[in-house]
Amino acid sequence: MAEKRFSSSRVWAELDGTTATIGLMPDFLDEGTEIVMLRLPKIGQTLARGGTAAEVETLKAASEVPSPLSGTVTAINEEAAKSPKRVSESPLDKGWLFRMDVSSPSEFPDLSIMK
Repeated sequence: MAEKRFSSSRVWAELDGTTATIGLMPDFLDEGTEIVMLRLPKIGQTLARGGTAAEVETLKAASEVPSPLSGTVTAINEEAAKSPKRVSESPLDKGWLFRMDVSSPSEFPDLSIMK
């Protein structure tokens, strides 16, 4: 069974084997803030843990989304890219951002356990 954990930057990762699904914690943005633009990484892009993986824009500000793990992007959430408010409405489920093949699974236990 896959386990979900989160980083101190309020980004979650769910690891299933060596594939991780990445998304934003509900408190990544202020309550009631709607995402108006979402820039996701490209499939095949290599990400380093802590490096910028995506960008989120609201009416008030833009925020970088750091990758909680290192690896190569294998999929992006096309539905979220088309309708960014999906991320605000369902951050832990339908609002996932991207999937990656994790190059260092040993990084996962460093993330905090979701309760």
